[in-house]
Amino acid sequence: MAQQGQAFANTQLLQLFPTCVWLHDLKPEDYEPLNRRIAPVIRDLVSDKKPSLAGLTWQTHHDLHHEEAFAELTTYARTAARGVLEHLQVDYSDFQITGCWANVNPQQTQHRAHTHPNNFLSGVYYVEVPDGRDGLVFHEPRAQALVISPKVKKLSALTGSEANIEVREGRLVLFPSWLQHSVATTRAEGERISVSFNFMLSDYTEEFSAPRWSNR
Repeated sequence: MAQQGQAFANTQLLQLFPTCVWLHDLKPEDYEPLNRRIAPVIRDLVSDKKPSLAGLTWQTHHDLHHEEAFAELTTYARTAARGVLEHLQVDYSDFQITGCWANVNPQQTQHRAHTHPNNFLSGVYYVEVPDGRDGLVFHEPRAQALVISPKVKKLSALTGSEANIEVREGRLVLFPSWLQHSVATTRAEGERISVSFNFMLSDYTEEFSAPRWSNR
């Protein structure tokens, strides 16, 4: 009888239908002055929300990409999105930023699991991350994969139902807009500040419904 390692002539692992998340880290000499410029602008934009939204994430309006203060960040975001589209070999004429807004998470706040409908790509850039680095959580997108969940010896990308991505200042994360994601409760002292983006292929924006915002 052949031993286990000799039972097969060949063994392959095919990772079918992968879900990709792209991490882009800016250079310190680029993100440090950028973050110092935009952090006070963001705080000013949410200053009127703090008294009425205690315990919740504070969000700005959704067209920061049209403001001069965010022009440099918007350029980085468009460059990253263009690279993702090339990596995916998407055949497109152009794409648009359909929304850009800032999030301020005080201590003990969280953001429930959600997606970004009527967009192709979404992203988030981190301006300030207090000690503790609560991550960005992505959730298993395949409902069938959760029908049976046996005990495992060790959780991994092949057996887990969540993936916690480390966030840090100067990091831009891009992901498919349909991928459900959330933010765990912010434990560290201070405020976590991030800027979110949505991208859509221009040809589709003429035919599909535009994103529907529920800005608090």
